[in-house]
Amino acid sequence: MSIARKALGLFMGLFLFTGTAPVHAGFTYFSDRGAFDAANPGTVLEDFEDATSNTVVSGPQDQFSDNAAFQPGDIIPNLRITAVGTFPDEFFVNINSYGPTTVMTTNYGDDFARLDFYEAPITAFGVDLSSFGSSGDYTIRIYGTSGLFDTQVVSPSAFFGFTSTEGVTRVELQAPLYETFDNIAIGGQAVPEPSSVVMLGLGGLGMLGYARARRTRKA
Repeated sequence: MSIARKALGLFMGLFLFTGTAPVHAGFTYFSDRGAFDAANPGTVLEDFEDATSNTVVSGPQDQFSDNAAFQPGDIIPNLRITAVGTFPDEFFVNINSYGPTTVMTTNYGDDFARLDFYEAPITAFGVDLSSFGSSGDYTIRIYGTSGLFDTQVVSPSAFFGFTSTEGVTRVELQAPLYETFDNIAIGGQAVPEPSSVVMLGLGGLGMLGYARARRTRKA
């Protein structure tokens, strides 16, 4: 029996034994922040309370921002917020304008707010969505390294959160008019799917079998 046929038989045997095939990310969704926090201890919160003035800021906002509202280090690591649309990268920073809190609002005409987790994928995410200027429900798109994972439609003036079985690299928030949001929580560390572990094991077994076959032929 050839080495290729043996490797194929080994792969099929492991597949039948484990019952594992590549799967898409699995999500658990939350509409209550208390339940989300209880299920995801240790998340890091960005509440924008370090902002120093009501103003319009330009450019992606992250831990390196240095402008009229934010200084370097004011925004948590691994979170970059970008406005995508007609007025790219423009945000209103609203301090106590809609209650005793600071919120971020994309400029009029922007298509959506993009939240990138640029240092490492996350597996837990939460955000407070505001009805200010939204003119309707939010569409939320969730991405990983392999592309779009899922899309959810969420009412304004609501909390939205999730946990994922795979690493999430980007979340997009889109409302009919303005996107206004606060209290972004991120956390978790991506864990390989069982199928990924099996494939890694198969790769190692394949290399071992190849090496043994070469030694046998040389002998």
